[in-house]
Amino acid sequence: MAISDKTLFVSRDGGVLAIDISNPELPHVVGSLSVSSVFVGQLDVAGHHLYVEGSVGMHVVDVTDPASMYLVGSTDIPGRTSALTLSGDHVFLTAFESNAPGQLGGLRVA
Repeated sequence: MAISDKTLFVSRDGGVLAIDISNPELPHVVGSLSVSSVFVGQLDVAGHHLYVEGSVGMHVVDVTDPASMYLVGSTDIPGRTSALTLSGDHVFLTAFESNAPGQLGGLRVA
């Protein structure tokens, strides 16, 4: 999950939900977006972009208006993704080779 201002973003199978948490006693879903990945893992947000770890890569979502989120772009890397993190102007995404469990398959810096 990731938080930006008064919006909580949570992963769900194949997508992301945007939840308004301006009133913590009455959170409510304000938007959703399906992405091409079967599995959605870690999320991180910077500015108006949400970075979404997918099954085999990453998706970048514009969340300027959480009720109308849209996909800006995607990238794939070999293997199954295992971690996503932001640092400054970079996104780090790692993956493990699907045919060699436990072996680092790729690192993409975007």
